[in-house]
Amino acid sequence: MNTRLMAPWGPLIHRVDLAPVAVVMGIAAAQWGLFFGTDSAFAKLAGMLVLWPVTTISIAIAHSHFHVRTFRSALLNRLYEFVLFYQSGMPSYGWQLNHNFGHHQHFLQQDAAAPFRDEYYWLEPDGTVTPRWRYLLRTVGLAYGYMFRNGRLRPDYLRKLAVVMAIHALVLAALLAYDPSGTLICFVAVIVANMFVNAWFSYSHHAGLSLRDRYGASYSNLSRIENLLTFNTGYHTAHHVKASVHWYELPSFHASIAQRVPAHCYLSGELTRPAAMAQLARTRAAEPAADTPAAPHGATRLP
Repeated sequence: MNTRLMAPWGPLIHRVDLAPVAVVMGIAAAQWGLFFGTDSAFAKLAGMLVLWPVTTISIAIAHSHFHVRTFRSALLNRLYEFVLFYQSGMPSYGWQLNHNFGHHQHFLQQDAAAPFRDEYYWLEPDGTVTPRWRYLLRTVGLAYGYMFRNGRLRPDYLRKLAVVMAIHALVLAALLAYDPSGTLICFVAVIVANMFVNAWFSYSHHAGLSLRDRYGASYSNLSRIENLLTFNTGYHTAHHVKASVHWYELPSFHASIAQRVPAHCYLSGELTRPAAMAQLARTRAAEPAADTPAAPHGATRLP
């Protein structure tokens, strides 16, 4: 790890975040340029079909930013999040309520009777692993509902989320009035599609693993290519053990805890439901009291 890249640089807390900021702003320039640069709905559609795969990178960038802020200035962070919303579907304060104060606190709570069941729960009441299609529809469909549910834990964030969403509603209303088809193609479709992409990849993070051991409750994927494209999201066990670790430092932190990570918690490629079911059977055999979850872990906060 190059420690110089973790040093402050201008408005950035860490110099290394020049990379994700450049990606986000490059996507934004292309996305908004397509919207305002042509009157042809066909040209907009063709352009967004080319650009959309690139926008999925912003999902990982937004995820990292909402755990460890990018800019020193709160205003710059909110403006950055405004841009990220139209690429990832993750709104300021809402993502923290759903994910930081939600999933990171509740991912070991898979029981339907839990007062705060995991927002990304994968265990069905009958003891089987949720099929991926059902997981996708449920995780995306309930995403905003969980934000409001978890607002009971952080009413200050819920109030701020209401303001943020009112602003986005006004912006989208203005864009729809200006160019309805262009707004649907360049923004609404991207928001919805990338919420599903985010849920698709999250299916491979925990299903079938321990509900007691934090080091054995997540899959890690150490592929260099995957971690280059997802800003080290593959180091998922390390991320759940200590969510405040910056994305650039996750490989080093993973190395420091690797001896505590079970061998079956390394994954290459996508997790299938049959593989998750087989792992769940092994987990139950190894942890007969797996219905007793570990204590919640502290959340990160974004100023």
